[in-house]
This record gives sequence, structure tokens and C-alpha cells, in this order.
Amino acid sequence: MMIICDSCGVRNQDGARFCGACQAFLEWDGEAASSRAGAAPEPAPATGPTGSAQISPVPAQRQPETPSAGESGEAAAAPVQPVVPAPVRPDEAPRRSRLAVPVPQEETAPPAPGDVTCPSCSAGNTADRRFCRSCGARLTVPQAQNRTWWQRAVEWLRRRRAFRAGQRRPVRDYRMPRRLLWLAGLAGLVLVALLARPLMLRAADEIRDLTVKPEPIRAEAFAASSSLRDTPPRHLGDTLTNKYWAPQGQAAGAWVEASFTRPVRVLHIVAHGGVSLDQKRFTDHARPHELEVVATSKTGATTTEILVMRDQPGPQTFAFKAKDTVRIRLVVKSTFGPKGIPSVAIGELEFYGRT
Repeated sequence: MMIICDSCGVRNQDGARFCGACQAFLEWDGEAASSRAGAAPEPAPATGPTGSAQISPVPAQRQPETPSAGESGEAAAAPVQPVVPAPVRPDEAPRRSRLAVPVPQEETAPPAPGDVTCPSCSAGNTADRRFCRSCGARLTVPQAQNRTWWQRAVEWLRRRRAFRAGQRRPVRDYRMPRRLLWLAGLAGLVLVALLARPLMLRAADEIRDLTVKPEPIRAEAFAASSSLRDTPPRHLGDTLTNKYWAPQGQAAGAWVEASFTRPVRVLHIVAHGGVSLDQKRFTDHARPHELEVVATSKTGATTTEILVMRDQPGPQTFAFKAKDTVRIRLVVKSTFGPKGIPSVAIGELEFYGRT
């Protein structure tokens, strides 16, 4: 005989106390399969001679006897006291519960081959059951899945914040620590902004240098340490290649300087060495080899770099970056060619950048 669960309708083996599908208790919820199929019919009520149902008489209740007049006067005079039950407290009143009915304990049979052993009571269960037929414990234990490190960290944090039964969450005043944290965070942001401001400005300048095409910057005036007759420093900005600047005396240490009316950002310098573009005249006179460039900003800061020129006529372009520049000085460090007069010659200087 099999027991049908009233909760889910699954058939369970005879002797099972818990449903294998929904874990329902079968002692009062289950119904035997034979009671549904072939239950014995209830007896019909007896009929009388006229064909109607005959009702069995109900015995009349026995009236309490009253004392007779012949009894003693004391007995006749004393009234009958009704029996009043003693009061019962609510917590001492018996509870009507189905669990109060003692359930006979059956001997658990040893697990058969192929059965799943319950981890709680060691009872044998068929492979299709999810709950133990004896104690109702879960048989299928979910296996731990492979979790990432951050999932394990989140689970650990949640476990730390959990409280056990009977424990109370401590009441703390977090207003002052939160205010201190807000102030510390604000101070940190201000400090980072102050420290990162130069880097941000430099990054913005680099982006503009890459995206904006450099423009020619015209120098307002030229000055030099010395110059020969008919070779003044203004020839460096007249856009003519047959005129040049040449210092008096030796070339090493001689300098020429260009000044601007307002601060500019210099990106490139174009220099023309020698007295002419003609190759023969170019090699007959000395020409610059190394030039030290010193750029002075409006605040007085300087940027220095050495430009190494090639021994060939024509323009030569050099990358040189200096911001807020108001003056650029070129100092001759070494030269190519024979020694003589002029000791060195520079034909033209051009500047490109952003104003």
C-alpha cells in the first residue's frame, strides 16, 4: 500500500512519515491509496414498516431525585449545591494538538543497495526522494560553486555584519566620525587639486600644442653682444638670405637676443647658418655648430637647450618648447669652417608657436 500526499499528490512508500517531494508530514496529511480506490461503504440507516427511515429512540435523561417529605427536616431544608469545577489557568489547560498524539516509533531498516543514506538519521531512501522518509531532512546537499575572490570578500563582509539570535545591534553615534571623514575627504580633494593643478595645466598645453597648428611669431627687436659693420642683429628678422649677423672678435661666447612685446609659447625655432645659400660662399666663412638657446619667461624663469646644427646651407628646424616667453637668446658655443672674419655668421632666425 502507498501513501498519497495531500499537499502535492506524490505517492510515497508505506511506512514513510514525510513526503519525498514537499517534506509534508504524512501522519495526518497523507491518505492511503486503498482508501480512495475501494473503501467500504457506510451502513445505510434502518427503515421502518412504512419505508421511512427509522430513528432510534434517545434514552431520556434521568432526573435527579428529590427528597421525600418523610425524610428528616435537616435534609429537606438543606439545598442541593451544584458542583462547580475548579478554575484552570490558561497556561495549564491541555492543548488539542495533533502532535500530542504519541506516534509509535518504528524500527528503521538498514539502507538497501542503491539507497541514499540520510545524513541526519541514517535511514535509507530511494534515489528519487529529496527529503528523508523518516525525519524529513533534506537529502540533496547543494555543492559549493566556484566563486571569485570578490564574491568571497562580499560574503565575508556580510557574515561579519550578521548578528546571532538574542544579540542586539550596538547603538553608536556615528555623526562625529562621519563629519571628520567628510572634512578629511574635502581636505584631501583640495590638496590633490592644488598638487595636480600644474600637471593639469601642462597636459592642457600639450593637447593644444598637438591640435593647434603653430603660427609664425615675429620678434619685436633684436640685440647682440657685438656686431661687425653692415651686419647688425636686425638682419636676423628681415627674411633676406643674403644678409646676416656676425660678431666682432671670436665666435665662442657671442650672442644674439630676440624680444617679444607679449608673452608667447614657442614650439619651433628655424635657424639659417652661414653667410649665403651658395655652397662656395657658405664654406668660405665660418658657420655655427652648437647654439645654446636660453628662453626667459615673464616671471623670470629660464628654459635652456643646446641646438646642434648641420654643416649645410638653408633652414634647419628645431623643436623647442617654452611658455610665456618674452626673450630668447642664442649663444654660440662652437663653429664650422676656417677662422677669419667674420668668425661666425647667422643668416636668419624664425620662431613658431602660439601667442
